[in-house]
Amino acid sequence: GGLTRPAEIFVVIEVDSYGLYFRKVKTRVIQDSIEPTWDDDFLIELEGSGNVRILVYEETEEHNILIGKRTLELSRSWLRGKYSEQRIPMNDVMLTCQTKYLSFEETIRRVPAANPIALFKTSINLTTQKEKRAVPFIITSVVHEVERRGITEVGIYRVSGSASDMARLKRVYESKPYEAEQLIKECDVHAVAGILKQYLRDLPDCIFTSEAYSKLIDAYRNPDEGQKSRLYLKLFSHLPPNPNQVCVLFLVEHLVRVSQMEQQNKMSLHNLATVFGPTMLHAGPNDKKGMDILASSTVDVMAQSGILNYFLSRRARGEPIQILERTL
Repeated sequence: GGLTRPAEIFVVIEVDSYGLYFRKVKTRVIQDSIEPTWDDDFLIELEGSGNVRILVYEETEEHNILIGKRTLELSRSWLRGKYSEQRIPMNDVMLTCQTKYLSFEETIRRVPAANPIALFKTSINLTTQKEKRAVPFIITSVVHEVERRGITEVGIYRVSGSASDMARLKRVYESKPYEAEQLIKECDVHAVAGILKQYLRDLPDCIFTSEAYSKLIDAYRNPDEGQKSRLYLKLFSHLPPNPNQVCVLFLVEHLVRVSQMEQQNKMSLHNLATVFGPTMLHAGPNDKKGMDILASSTVDVMAQSGILNYFLSRRARGEPIQILERTL
């Protein structure tokens, strides 16, 4: 509320991390309205965050005009399991929304409904839309199980799992996801880890996107380490925030936690990057340049692992891999 004339309005929600704010939500634009209403649901992961920043913009032909801004400090009063209305004044406008707290366990274990649409070899964007989740259930459930009972296993993610267990897991994840949550507790943990690698490898567009893949390979070949770092961060910031940035961040954080158990599992950041580099970074079937790069030599396996190792090492040092974009 508070608008004095019809306008094209959208809202951006950012959360802080290591002193910088990163965009988590951008609503659709409500056209020509004096009382814009979105009626949308968003799941925002707040782990490690202390503040939420809400920005209200008017979209014009020339540029976007900031008409409202408010920074809210997170507090225990937000930890409610039921929806509560929040009225947030900012400048001359008032944003009304409802908030509800979900624990980490609830967000990763929310099982999607069964759907005849295939899971493997399907765009991660379509999967997250279908499941109404920021990160696909297969990723969150496997990560949870590996951290529950496999994080100290020697060679986790490197040792091959039972082919029959992996076939069972694939079948259940695609047809009866509500059963997958129980089945992963019974299967060999290396098969559980293996089904995650297979899912990522089978994506038609890799989790870093085919569009960014060849550019990241080019950046890897830059001899100037400072320029290379800036290019990596810039290319990552240009990935779609949802689901690609969110999913990459979720996996990177997990792999860093796995590496912290290196004394027991023998999986260093370098080892994990070697395993997951070609899995998370690969050319799509329609990316001719990327396929040509991949076919050119084994150097590209080194590039794939080198690129991922950069992001893993940066997070292991406590540095962000997202950079704030000033333009919307």
